Amino acid sequence: MTERNLNTGLCQREKNYIRRYVITTYLVFWGAIMLVGVLFMLCGQNKSVMNWGTIVASWVPTTILMCFFDKLFPEEKRSDWIKNAFKPRLKIGMLLFVTVCLVAAVFGTYVITVKNNNELSFHDLKGITIHSLIPIIFFAITQGSTGEEAGWRGYLQQYFEKKYHGKVIKSALVIGVIWSFWHTPLWFITGLPPVHMLIYISTFIIGNLCLSVIIAVCYVYCRNLIVPMWIHFLSNVLSTIIEPYVGDVESVLVARCWLAVFYTMVAIIFTFWYSVRRFRITEN
Repeated sequence: MTERNLNTGLCQREKNYIRRYVITTYLVFWGAIMLVGVLFMLCGQNKSVMNWGTIVASWVPTTILMCFFDKLFPEEKRSDWIKNAFKPRLKIGMLLFVTVCLVAAVFGTYVITVKNNNELSFHDLKGITIHSLIPIIFFAITQGSTGEEAGWRGYLQQYFEKKYHGKVIKSALVIGVIWSFWHTPLWFITGLPPVHMLIYISTFIIGNLCLSVIIAVCYVYCRNLIVPMWIHFLSNVLSTIIEPYVGDVESVLVARCWLAVFYTMVAIIFTFWYSVRRFRITEN
């Protein structure tokens, strides 16, 4: 067998493992969500069942990654991979900048929503207390932000960057699509009517695509898995804190539209920053 044929065989094998990883992650997560839904109903719609079940389901990407690890990384140990994933020094300035951008996006969304709805008031935010924040922060930490990112960014993002010859934005958009539709079962348990459902799904996908670009740009700048985990956590926790204070379902959907607009603006800013930084590196 020639070297070229060997490389082709290895690439095809890698593609097959990628497909298996994505499909298995989808199927296991969807099955887990259905199981959680059944248990939720059997337990008298106990919210604790839903919350803890969602935590377990959120860890599917990382769990499947560890199960497939020997196939995906045949020349590396799990312990070494995990250690290297958190080894690079964090870029505090970059983390502060992305934090300010996301906080501004969510706060801007809230301000516009309140201004356009006479039934809402900024005084409503007095309802936010330390007691109410503790469970929100706990579940935001233990769910998607820590449970998903080893799979999405730690593995898939870097695979697609290699596949697309370093095209970070293209890779981020591919991950954004995979990431968005992985959440499909969660869309349909909202119980929204068709028109509202369409708005919800559209804003969800747009938001995830934009967030995927933001995460990818930051992750390229600092290959520490804390970076995507932090951004994912921040997005989830800010939205969860504000959502109860933006009114009824229609008002929430309007807020989601504005948030998608702000996230798009932030994604454009980070794309521009990445392009400028890459140009400077190329020039040097």
